[in-house]
Amino acid sequence: MCMHLNQICSCCSYNQCMLLSLQTYLSINPMLCVHVCIFFLSFFASEIIRSVLFEKLGKELPYCCEVRVTEFKEPKPHDKKPIIRMMATIFVERDSQKGIVVGKGGQKVKDVGIVAREKLESFFQTKVHLDLSVKVDKDWRKDKSKLKAYGYIN
Repeated sequence: MCMHLNQICSCCSYNQCMLLSLQTYLSINPMLCVHVCIFFLSFFASEIIRSVLFEKLGKELPYCCEVRVTEFKEPKPHDKKPIIRMMATIFVERDSQKGIVVGKGGQKVKDVGIVAREKLESFFQTKVHLDLSVKVDKDWRKDKSKLKAYGYIN
C-alpha cells in the first residue's frame, strides 16, 4: 500500500475516492504513486484556477488561456501550520490578452488569485499559498511541441 498517497490526499474529500481507487493499481510502484497523485492534484488545481478565470473575466476571457501548475509543494507532516505552496502560470497567446487577464494595476489577476486560493483551500481542506503569473506564449495553439507539452496531444 502506498502510504504517501494517503498522506497527500487524506485531507482531500472531493478527490479522495478517485485517488483511493487508483491506489490499488499504483501500490505496486510507490514512486509512480507519488507522481500520479501530484499530477492529479496539480490538474485539479489548474482546473479550479481556470474556472475562476471564467467567473471573473466572463466574456473578456481569451479562449486561448492555458493554466499550468508549475510548482506544487505539499506540507511536511511535522509542520505546525500545514500549507500547500503552489505556483501557477496562466498562458495567453498575445500581449493584448495578457493585459485583459492582468487588468489595470494587476487587479484582475489579484482577484482571480484570491478567489482561486479560497476554492483551493476548500478543495484541499488546508491553507494554500498561491502564486499566480501571466505569460505570453505566442501562438502556442499552433505549435505541436507546445500542444504536446501542455497535454493536448500525445
